[in-house]
Amino acid sequence: MSDRGESPTEPASTAAPATPDHVGPYRVVRVLGEGGMGVVYLAEQSEPVERRVAVKVVRSGLGGHELLARFEFERQALAAMNHSSIAKVLDAGTMEGGEPYFVMEWVEGPTLGEYCADAHPDLRARLDLFRVICDGVHHAHQKGVIHRDLKPGNILIVREGGRAVPKILDFGVAKATGTTPGDEALTIEPQILGTPEYMSPEQASLDGGAVDTRSDVYSLGVILFELLTGRVPFAVSESSGKWLDFQRRLLHDDPPLPSSAVTRHARAEPGEQGATTRGLHRLLRGDLDWIVTKALAKEPERRYESAAELAADVRRFQRFEPVLAGPPTTGYRLRKFLRRRRGLVASAAIVAFTLLAGIVSTTSLLFEVDARAAEAQANLDRFELLAHVVEHDDALIAADELFPAWPERAAALRRWLDERGDPLARALPGLRGTRDAMTAAAATEFGEAKDEQFLRETLDALVGDLEAFVAPKTGTLAAIQERLEWADGLEQRSIVAPTEAWAAARTAVGAGDGETASALYAGAGIDLTPQLGLVPIGMNPNTGLWEFHHLRSAEDPGALPTRGDDGEVEFDEGTGIVFVLLPPGRVTIAGKTSDVAPFFLGKHEVTQAQWVRLARADAPNYYGNGFEGEGMTEPVDGRHPVENVDWFQSDRLLRQHGLRLPDEPRWEHGCRAGTTTRWFTGNDAESLAYHANVADATAAAVWEWQGRTMPFEDGFVIHAPVGSLAPNPWGLYDMIGNVWEWCENEYNDEYGVCRGGNFSVAGELTTSEYRYWIVQTSRDGTIGLRAARDLVP
Repeated sequence: MSDRGESPTEPASTAAPATPDHVGPYRVVRVLGEGGMGVVYLAEQSEPVERRVAVKVVRSGLGGHELLARFEFERQALAAMNHSSIAKVLDAGTMEGGEPYFVMEWVEGPTLGEYCADAHPDLRARLDLFRVICDGVHHAHQKGVIHRDLKPGNILIVREGGRAVPKILDFGVAKATGTTPGDEALTIEPQILGTPEYMSPEQASLDGGAVDTRSDVYSLGVILFELLTGRVPFAVSESSGKWLDFQRRLLHDDPPLPSSAVTRHARAEPGEQGATTRGLHRLLRGDLDWIVTKALAKEPERRYESAAELAADVRRFQRFEPVLAGPPTTGYRLRKFLRRRRGLVASAAIVAFTLLAGIVSTTSLLFEVDARAAEAQANLDRFELLAHVVEHDDALIAADELFPAWPERAAALRRWLDERGDPLARALPGLRGTRDAMTAAAATEFGEAKDEQFLRETLDALVGDLEAFVAPKTGTLAAIQERLEWADGLEQRSIVAPTEAWAAARTAVGAGDGETASALYAGAGIDLTPQLGLVPIGMNPNTGLWEFHHLRSAEDPGALPTRGDDGEVEFDEGTGIVFVLLPPGRVTIAGKTSDVAPFFLGKHEVTQAQWVRLARADAPNYYGNGFEGEGMTEPVDGRHPVENVDWFQSDRLLRQHGLRLPDEPRWEHGCRAGTTTRWFTGNDAESLAYHANVADATAAAVWEWQGRTMPFEDGFVIHAPVGSLAPNPWGLYDMIGNVWEWCENEYNDEYGVCRGGNFSVAGELTTSEYRYWIVQTSRDGTIGLRAARDLVP
């Protein structure tokens, strides 16, 4: 327990009170903290148990009715709560001088901000901590308590069972959600309670009656913003240190998006999480931006209804599921625009009134008024036409966030069609007609006015954009309609129809015995629930590991791949991504050991045909479909790996479909397949023969390689169709050779990491541990990707 917070209206006493030797039966060790309401001491308890505790005492001489009521409320509120993230009340009493006190468990650890600055937890760890904090706040709300001063300084991080656990402290300015004894004393006079940077707009407006649980949701939004970016959305220091200036910004200015905040300020601690500025911008853009925006809405009714709802949306993001939050509507943005410029609007109204008043007795000016009114109406009509430009841009931005196409996203997809897509499609004929009429008029008039030219050119561009927007097969409207159809049928395809297959897979993987599944699953405790978008193919008889078909990347989602006589999946251009459920393990990379939980890893590199189906666009290959060079026995086709893709393209495409690039520990775990040798084939590079498409005698006979070539022939000059050579012990093909494979990890501002070598390198560059750092925007005919997917419990 600590007492760190100061509210704007509660300055701490300037006279430091003498530290007592004892508070009741507790021997005082030292002062832990001081606030506006009291002092917190570290004390020792000797009976009935020996332990250290935190004792909070009302400041001597500050025993007014309101202060005592608030102190008693805090004591009663904490006593009513029982949550692992809220410090527990152990005892209460009154000192000889009449000052009340209560005793709490002593929480020793850094504040949330200090913990992030020192430990540099990654994004997942930060979001996990935040969800636990939300859970504790929700518990308090269920007990009828609003904290009103949530901030990183009031949250300590302790280690319990090897985990970082948050502890929420300082309920000294808490408020009851309903009518309770003493509550009236807390709200007799309007007061600003809390810490400026973390308080909600309604707290800053002196409207104490408007404060409810959603005020804490706002504060949680600020905490989340800071966890993601390393700064708060509104800082007192950025308002010349003046409270009124800060209050104005808090009440009227929109907070920045977290993604834009990290771009603007660039790599500030503690928000960088070991990521580059560009990489962090990419991680925050979209769902996390909208989650924070919803939590930080000025109007309480537009925020999350509860801390639990906020935590649930963060959890949805972590599971690649649709989130409740979404971008602000055009109408809302226009209302905000008018509100921010209400002074100008008022001035315009005054001018109009003055003009009308001055012409009441001047009949000749009425015609001018009519002309001005007609001109104003024409300008309004033009504004409405040009508003479609904003609506089109908003529609594209919103469409870009409507991934993955899963059942939970169906409602949002329908709303997009109803509120964005269909209205724009209906507006196109009228816009086209207006554009054509203006074009015809411009051709017959001499000296077209600049504003008319601007409007005509803008409409011409807009019509072109909307025609592409509504194109039957390639337009955004068709893409959203297709995504909606997919989302509506996905559960039936992947969960309901293959119910028996999922039951068999769950039993086999959970059993982990030699008859039904690889012993590698034994003891892993895997509870394989049906995974949306996947269908079990069955156990690979050569490895004992279970394999699954990814429906979205398949040409025919209803056709399940079959196995050949060799036990391996028969693969052609229409086959979707085949995932292997890998067992857990441990990997050491550059001296750092990481535990790898069970996950799905692609059996093959992502192919050119799969890329086309997932991206609904041509694959950006250097050696594209139909390429046939010297020494090649057959041209490139859709079975070859996609290449010439950069890190950002690869990461974005996979995440749009609930997939991801494997991080380095996952990639190396899959590559090694339980081996400890330099290559999964052994310690000699020559052992890669028939397992890896690398620089060899076949290619050396055609191209002049710079560097070592392998003394065997794999039969391929460039990359080969995936699965052409032998797999590793876990049934994964081309983990070494064919194309470099991007990993999720980043190195610094510019560089990412690739693994596995490619068809043009040999020897040391192809070992299981070799790490190839390259600029993330690099696109090359030797760089591709392999998909991974989390195992959803």
